[in-house]
Amino acid sequence: MLLQSFPPLPSCELLDVNDDQTLPKLIEVLEKRHRLRQMLSEEFAKNVLTFKTMLQEFDSSVVSKENYIQGKLSEKEKIIAGQKMELERLEKKTKTLEYKIEILEKTATIYEEDKRNLQQELESKSQKLQRQASDKRRLEARLQGMVAETTMKWEKEC
Repeated sequence: MLLQSFPPLPSCELLDVNDDQTLPKLIEVLEKRHRLRQMLSEEFAKNVLTFKTMLQEFDSSVVSKENYIQGKLSEKEKIIAGQKMELERLEKKTKTLEYKIEILEKTATIYEEDKRNLQQELESKSQKLQRQASDKRRLEARLQGMVAETTMKWEKEC
C-alpha cells in the first residue's frame, strides 16, 4: 500500500544516445519519491512521538489510578483490621457475658430451690405452731373446765 503512493518509475530504456528525456524524467520521479519518502519518514517520526507521548500519559494515568486504588485498598484493609479486632473483642465480651449469665442462671436455680425449701419449712413450722396453739387452747379449755369443776366441788363441799 505504501509503495502504491509513490509515483511509478518511467521506462528506463535508453534507445538513443542523444535521449535527453528519459534520464531527466527518471531523476524527477526519483526526487519526488525521495521527497515523499522523507515526508513519510517525518510523519512517521511525528506519529511515533505522538504515540509515545500518549503511551506515557496513559502509563502515568494508570500509575496514578493504581496508586489511588492502592491507597483506598490500604484504607479498607485498615478498616477491616479494625473491625476484625472489634469483632474479636465483642466475641470475647459475649463469651464472658454468656458465662456470667450461665452462673447467674445456676445461682437463680439454687436460690429458687432454697426458696422452695424455706417456704416448705415455713409452712411446716407454721402448721406446727398452729397445732401447738390449738393444743394450748384445748389444754387451757380443759384446765378451765377442771378449775371450774374443782371450784364447783369446793363450793358444794363448803
